[in-house]
Amino acid sequence: MKIKDLPQPYRELALIEQESQGNERNENLKLIADVEDGNFCWDNSFCGDDFWIDVDEENYPEITPEIKAKFPSVFKEVLIEKWELEAKYHERYTELQGDEGDFSYYKGRVVQLRQCIKDYQKFIKLKK
Repeated sequence: MKIKDLPQPYRELALIEQESQGNERNENLKLIADVEDGNFCWDNSFCGDDFWIDVDEENYPEITPEIKAKFPSVFKEVLIEKWELEAKYHERYTELQGDEGDFSYYKGRVVQLRQCIKDYQKFIKLKK
């Protein structure tokens, strides 16, 4: 299977591994190609040999919190989108309730989520 045929985020992880092992990004290589061929050595990758064997067999392994932490730029869009949806949900909920109760928790959570988004975007820029 070629790297370009991998679903995200596995495709992006493979391309990052290529770069980290001294090669240029190349989606047209087969996943099984080695570092000498312009790809990366599975044994020397962050995710390890077993991870990439599973990917090559199309048994896509779980993306663990450790992988997400190691490659935050790959997963930032998903996380930011999740936080944004939660913030919009809380905003809409408090709007619909009007003055019928104390919604300070929900309003505080919206502020917290928006700050998380800003902080995470700043963190990602520092990691590049």
